[in-house]
Amino acid sequence: MSKLPVGTVTFLFTDIQGSTPLWERNPRGMQDALAQHNTHLYEAIKANGGTVYKMIGDAFQAAFDNPVRAVEAALEAQRKLHAGPWGDTGPLRVRMGIHVGQAEVIEKEYSGHTLNRVARIMAAGHGGQILVSLAVAELVRGHLADNLALKDLGEHFLKGLVHPERIYQLIAPDLPVEFPPLVTKDLPRGYELREKIGSGGFGTVYKAYQPGIDREVAIKIVNPELANKPEFIRRFEAEAHVVARLEHPRIVPLYDFWREPDAAYLVMRYLRGGCLLSLLQHGPLKAHVAVELVNQIADGLATAHRQGVVHGDIKPENILLDESENFYLSDFGIAINFGVDGKDPVKANYLSGSPKYIAPEQLLDQAISPQTDQYSLGISLYEALTGDHPFPHESLAQMIEKQLHASLPSIHEQRPEIPKEVDRVLKQATDKDPAERFPDIMAFAAAFRQAISGSRAIPAVEVYSRPLVAAVPPNPYKGLRAFEEVDTANFFGRQALTQRLVSRLEENTPGERFLAVVGPSGSGKSSLVKAGLIPALRRGAVSGSQDWFYVEMIPGRHPFEELELSLLRITSNPGVNLMSILQRDERGLLHASRLALPTKDAQLFLLVDQFEEVFTLSEDRSEVRRFLDNLYTAITEPQSPVHVVVTLRADFYDRPLMYPHFSQLIQERTEVVVPLTAEELKETIYRPAERAGITLEPGLVEAIVSDVIDQPGALPLLQYALTELFERRENGRLTFNAYRSIGGVLGALQRRADEIYIGLDENGKEFSRQMFLRLVTLGEGVEDTRRRVLRTELETLTLNGKGEFLEQANILPASGSREGSAPNSGNGNLIPNTGRQAVMGEVIQSFGKARLLSFDRDPVTRNPTVEVAHEALLREWERLRIWLDRNRSDLRMELALRRSSGEWIYANRDPSFLLRGSHLDQFENWATETELLLTAEEHSFLEASLADREARRSEEAARKAREAALERRSLLISRILLVVLLVATFVSLSLAGRAHKAQIDAEAHAIALQTQESIALEKASALGTQQALSYEQANLLATQVVIANSEAQARGQAEAQVVKEQEEVKQQARLATSRELSLAAINNLDIDPERSILLAIEALNTAQTLEAQGALYRAVQASRVRFSFHGTTADLSPDGNRLATSGGDGVVRIWDTANNQELLSLNGHTDKV
Repeated sequence: MSKLPVGTVTFLFTDIQGSTPLWERNPRGMQDALAQHNTHLYEAIKANGGTVYKMIGDAFQAAFDNPVRAVEAALEAQRKLHAGPWGDTGPLRVRMGIHVGQAEVIEKEYSGHTLNRVARIMAAGHGGQILVSLAVAELVRGHLADNLALKDLGEHFLKGLVHPERIYQLIAPDLPVEFPPLVTKDLPRGYELREKIGSGGFGTVYKAYQPGIDREVAIKIVNPELANKPEFIRRFEAEAHVVARLEHPRIVPLYDFWREPDAAYLVMRYLRGGCLLSLLQHGPLKAHVAVELVNQIADGLATAHRQGVVHGDIKPENILLDESENFYLSDFGIAINFGVDGKDPVKANYLSGSPKYIAPEQLLDQAISPQTDQYSLGISLYEALTGDHPFPHESLAQMIEKQLHASLPSIHEQRPEIPKEVDRVLKQATDKDPAERFPDIMAFAAAFRQAISGSRAIPAVEVYSRPLVAAVPPNPYKGLRAFEEVDTANFFGRQALTQRLVSRLEENTPGERFLAVVGPSGSGKSSLVKAGLIPALRRGAVSGSQDWFYVEMIPGRHPFEELELSLLRITSNPGVNLMSILQRDERGLLHASRLALPTKDAQLFLLVDQFEEVFTLSEDRSEVRRFLDNLYTAITEPQSPVHVVVTLRADFYDRPLMYPHFSQLIQERTEVVVPLTAEELKETIYRPAERAGITLEPGLVEAIVSDVIDQPGALPLLQYALTELFERRENGRLTFNAYRSIGGVLGALQRRADEIYIGLDENGKEFSRQMFLRLVTLGEGVEDTRRRVLRTELETLTLNGKGEFLEQANILPASGSREGSAPNSGNGNLIPNTGRQAVMGEVIQSFGKARLLSFDRDPVTRNPTVEVAHEALLREWERLRIWLDRNRSDLRMELALRRSSGEWIYANRDPSFLLRGSHLDQFENWATETELLLTAEEHSFLEASLADREARRSEEAARKAREAALERRSLLISRILLVVLLVATFVSLSLAGRAHKAQIDAEAHAIALQTQESIALEKASALGTQQALSYEQANLLATQVVIANSEAQARGQAEAQVVKEQEEVKQQARLATSRELSLAAINNLDIDPERSILLAIEALNTAQTLEAQGALYRAVQASRVRFSFHGTTADLSPDGNRLATSGGDGVVRIWDTANNQELLSLNGHTDKV
């Protein structure tokens, strides 16, 4: 990597928006697309002098020494990405952010607050958008091409930053320009905003995308000033449920809705044909099109009115069209059925936004009715036929005055081809007195059809090319699903018990703000509270309860998270961190509820449904205790605003009794759900049918009661049988023949489930088996329970343990095999990915239509969820029981795998979360034998674990190979040293031999000389008396003696020199050995520091060298220091596997002590770490 610029640096951050669902849907296509994306980014950054210093997944982080070059790189990259071409994935939408500031390089990586800010700027944008900070904008002004511009998007508070940032968008003529508002807070859960469609007094509508199920939707975001009003908060969810139940081909369905601080969201079907208002810009409607408009909209309104829903806001903007010019009525979700009691502050707020179509009774704050919608439709129809509003160009005051008193101008005078009778029809429909209008919306439509045809009474089919939907009463029975608050009108048989619950909440006793509703599975606990108790409280059954705020939760695996989400539905304070408050101590719920409630003296009613999940799903016992302590404190604290009701299955009644404080509440404040009496059962059977205008054959009610009266937990079976019976009604009557055909109360459920299963093809049968096995949580000493799962989990059940796709399955073999035997995955062609999802989708739809499955949305992501409608299906469907019994051990293994893979995904695929050792071996063997299909995530987790094992094995083999090579090298060096020593020894011995021989020769010569000297002395002594010896002879003899002594001394010096040379050879050999040992110690540091110490000590013992001293120092350090880091503080985890360090840069880093690798970094801290 080239040298990183330092000092003032310009950073470009990029990220692919919505890449996760693309990977899930088309992993192979995304591999090719990502490679193309990476090439474009690398080329653009390199061409403009930048350096990519870090990549995280598909996100790029690049550094430039010049902001102009960073902008040019971003433009070049976006142009390449925009031009494509792309494959099945479609174009990748990349958001980019640019910021300039000071940054320091630590360990070849940038650090500092500048990086945090550029990351936040990028995250605020949308795919295809280039955002720059104020600093960058000021530096590049005057340096941009003439066709480029900077659009000021204003100041924004970005996530995690204290001070706002002014942000600009880079505008280029060849790139997209229009984008949704910046994301300075969380996007609507699970949705991506694409573009603005329109706005009004209530809020703004955006076209959006839902990645989880790959569809475009329209999202209306209600304005904060409305969404934060207490009355809106109090009624929003309850009334939205009513609207979401409206099912009609001409009503735009409300897919999803939720509220949070400062906003409420309504997710609807997206229609591409625009609205009536935009259609009228091309001129008024032709007569036959106007007839279709009236018939279609009136048909949808009639369905809503039958269910007690008044739209209250009909206008051309709320009448939408599809591409075939069908008309649809939208925005029921904005009125949310408010105003049925004439006390609607929300509608008063709306009045200031658009009063052009509002009825006089709304202006006068009088009770509204279906005739209110008739008035607004009449005004809209007038505009459709003339192309203009009946009261154009009026001020607000004048408009209100005319709405209250003025009649509509004549259409016939403006369009003579329109019969005068049309004027009379519209005049009646828009009469100022609701009682003078048509009796219902269908009468209005019929009168208009007759008038437009020239006063000839004709049926709709003669002028209406698209058939009207026959008026079908909605099924008043619930199947296996619990009654909700919106179902209270059809909830019968529990009036006495409902009153009993109300009385308990009115008691002036300790714990009066708590009640546990306990009963066996199938006794109707949830229905009793939701459709009985809560509606009674909303009507003021307990003093002041009509003004309470109502929330409910199901605990799940993490009850505090669910509790926080419940409280967020009512709070109007976006800055409060409820989770930190909830988990602070046992008073967390008490404090959080006071902060969440919209008004100071407000009261909170919290329903904890399926309370047993606290004990069956939560794996953290300390979390369970803290949750119960929070509930206990909030209930028992004087002046607490919290009222809590829990529903608890009787077979889990002992679980809360294990917690001392809470057990006292349970003992004193429990109400048992008893079986219905015969009379109550009769009400449950005939009263809902009666409301729907349906009768029962004489004696049928008594026969049904007789079948169910002695059956414990049979209410779900009864409701399901009644649901099926209603669907088989004959001429508005429920009959004995239909009752017998469905199998009666006790047989209807199993028969219907088997009918659906047998009607599937072989692939569908296998996927249904796999689906239901996923939808069950095995009981440990208690009954099995249903499990709520994301729909995507079921749709990705495509892999068996070997990573193979499944095509065929023989669940019901023709002969010789037991039911539920392992599927045959080796025959036939593989099902394409889209085909597998389609098969699972058909299975889910089939069982859902039969009300055997229920559907909801994840409260955080808003992704669709699926679950078994009731545990009764687990008990009554024999086929499912067989599947469960034969796969219990597999299901327990799959549960463990699912949890482990979930933790791995949550930890961003941290390798330390992978399976290892015997645990991995166990799962590997199981995966090759199990019949269960795995999700893509589970399979990826298993594959990653196996790959990690292979990598570890390879690493171990490489380590052993390095050690073996080192040993071989050490042995070779030792052998060389031995040869050197042998040679040196041989040389020294040779030299010693020569020296010894020289010594012997010298000694012999010396002896000879001594002998000669002795002889000479003897001769001299003998001749001493002879004076005849001459002086010269005596001197000659003396000289010979001196010469002999000199030769003896020379030979002694030669011998000493030989000994010295021999010692020098030995020392050189020792030095060479010491250095070789030192080198071996250094080379062995990374493998075995302890062995390096021994080698260094041996080197020092052999010879005292600087190399040996240095090797010993480094070996000792390596044996004591695992690794070094730049920072000021560190903390080791209890198990020694993780090390957290912090430094002056404000970044906390987490290290793996096993391999000295950095696992993750936590930045964004503004205070001292």
